[in-house]
Amino acid sequence: MDKTTAALVTLGILSLSSCSRPARDPPPQEVRGQIFITLENRETIKMSLVTVVVWESQGWRAHEKSTAESCAERKRDLETKIAALQAQVGPLDDSIHEKEKEIEEQRANWREAAAQIAAIDGGIASGLYFTRDQRQGFERIRLEADGKQSKAATKGKAIKAEKERLEGLRESKLDTVLKLRRELEGWDGAMRLKLLALPIGAIAVGGSDADGRFSISVKSTNSLVLVAQSGRKLVSSEPKEEDYFWAAPAAPGRETLLNNNNLYRK
Repeated sequence: MDKTTAALVTLGILSLSSCSRPARDPPPQEVRGQIFITLENRETIKMSLVTVVVWESQGWRAHEKSTAESCAERKRDLETKIAALQAQVGPLDDSIHEKEKEIEEQRANWREAAAQIAAIDGGIASGLYFTRDQRQGFERIRLEADGKQSKAATKGKAIKAEKERLEGLRESKLDTVLKLRRELEGWDGAMRLKLLALPIGAIAVGGSDADGRFSISVKSTNSLVLVAQSGRKLVSSEPKEEDYFWAAPAAPGRETLLNNNNLYRK
């Protein structure tokens, strides 16, 4: 074997040897920054104890997409349920209206019987002379009117109970629709952000200190995204909460500020 051939063989062996070595992980690098909110009066609120999730940009985009698809599927399910409930409310309204007409009909029957009874009692009490047959006829008519009045009252009471049952069922369905609508709104807002904040698939997780600062060690040479979610209670006549969410690009060795200027808007 001449010198040239030997050199080529050696080079090939060295090349194969280098290819067979496992790729080394990139050295750990620090992703650091601070989380704060600036108020209208220029006061700065440093956000402590906030979980900061580090994503590789590609992984974050996939997470955003899968979250959007999950939210869209849930919204479609809720919209189907709302439509089905609303379709049931119309027939209930019709049934309730029919029961109202039936109740009024029984009230009319009761008033008619009451008028007959009052007329007979008034005639008898007037002291006018009535023959025995007339008196017996009055008694028979009065008994029939009593029965009619009692029947109207009993039937009216039953119809009223059924109407109240239908009204309760209608209110229950409308309450459910209202709750589902609120949940539907959540899948465009708070619930979607909660899903986005989950660290499943992220490369690192850390947290902010009392000054809102964080420093997280990562092993990646790819572009990164920092995801964080926080909030604060507002003291006012009507207490409420203000929520904040960030998904900001970041790079190791460079400070990333999460504040009013880069809140997540999608």
